[in-house]
Amino acid sequence: MRCIFCKADSSLSKSVEHIIPESLWNTKQILPRGVVCDTCNNYFARAVEKPFLDSPAMTHLRHHEAVPNKRGRIPTIDGIIPPGYKVRVARHLKGDAVASVTVPPEAFEAILSGRS
Repeated sequence: MRCIFCKADSSLSKSVEHIIPESLWNTKQILPRGVVCDTCNNYFARAVEKPFLDSPAMTHLRHHEAVPNKRGRIPTIDGIIPPGYKVRVARHLKGDAVASVTVPPEAFEAILSGRS
């Protein structure tokens, strides 16, 4: 069998090609082993999929829509609460908590004391 991209012999390839990246929770749309060689598959994962999935727009979309990566994690995003404190927002697939917000101690103290 030959790789559909580079045309090299791919009969010994070990990886399968995910039509939609596995990092977008795809486990079903997969091309059989050998359709894409390991070299091309690794290149596309590293040079195409990773920069795309790590872009701010995709990170925010995946966070908002709760789309986990292949390890089951939803990306965290940064936010701001008045009057300008930076927070970290996480979403979860398991447990009772749907989301959590990490607030810096000084912001938490200001909120509790009414100084916000």
